[in-house]
Amino acid sequence: VQPHQAGEEVAGEQVVRPDLEVVTHPARLSPRPQHLGSEAREIGGWQDGAVCLFPKISGGHIIRNNTIRQAGVCGAAGMGAKNCLIEDNLFENIGWQDAEHAFESGGLKLHGAVNCLIRRNIFRFIDYAPGLWLDLGDNNCRITRNIFTTIKTARAAIYIEVGRNLCSIDHNIIHGITAQYWLSGDYGAGGCGLY
Repeated sequence: VQPHQAGEEVAGEQVVRPDLEVVTHPARLSPRPQHLGSEAREIGGWQDGAVCLFPKISGGHIIRNNTIRQAGVCGAAGMGAKNCLIEDNLFENIGWQDAEHAFESGGLKLHGAVNCLIRRNIFRFIDYAPGLWLDLGDNNCRITRNIFTTIKTARAAIYIEVGRNLCSIDHNIIHGITAQYWLSGDYGAGGCGLY
């Protein structure tokens, strides 16, 4: 899938943000991961499969209005996610490959997330993975107005690992979080809302 110039009509849809490049239309995309390069992009309307933000990205990405489902391990993942906006997405039916012990699972998993806003997303029907997992190096991120429901995890709906910097978690709905097993030590809280 090639990025299209912003403002250009793509597969019958008009791009909403004329100042950004976009990747669209979901009906024409295969369910394999979408790989982003080093430029800021907007992904909108993505359905089925996973979105992967590659290491050493410059950040500034917007992931908005997507349905990300049927991903066996992780719905969306990235390293070095800086200044990103992730909003109004549906993450569902993720984690069914039972790879939670591989430590890279989740509806959304970010390493080194800095200055990211994660809001108004729905995380549901997730097995063997947290809904949202912020890993090593997160700083100044806000997780707000999301819904986490029907998640079965050895960790938590919102799992902040090695979080030594300030992040804000407010006004989220967390419901129906269960544990399929308990990870010992510092690796999990067995079905908690927040860990």
